[in-house]
Amino acid sequence: MWQLAIEQGRIAHLVPQPEGQEWRSDVLDAQGAGWRCRRSSNRIFTDTTQTAGQPARNQSGTLFEGIERWAERKALLTHEDASNSAGKRSSGRSPTACSMCAPTLTFPIPRRPRCVPCWR
Repeated sequence: MWQLAIEQGRIAHLVPQPEGQEWRSDVLDAQGAGWRCRRSSNRIFTDTTQTAGQPARNQSGTLFEGIERWAERKALLTHEDASNSAGKRSSGRSPTACSMCAPTLTFPIPRRPRCVPCWR
């Protein structure tokens, strides 16, 4: 778990959460949910379900390093690996898929599902 330190309405720094830290009233608890900057793109990290860390993790979190990691991963990819990964990724997600949360996993269904937070 990590803590975002906010000072004067801006993120000042990101620090690891100390073990056994007590709850404070001036701290917003995300209850294990994800957080992302409003300017970050949720469309560039769609291959992380079954391949995170293979062959290496995206240390900076940037699009450019993500592209480099994907190029490395693509060189190792087999047809069977891609089929298994796609099957695992889509298993059980089609009823809640939406173009904002999972742009590569949208399915034609009679009515558009309600978009739910990606971390739930």
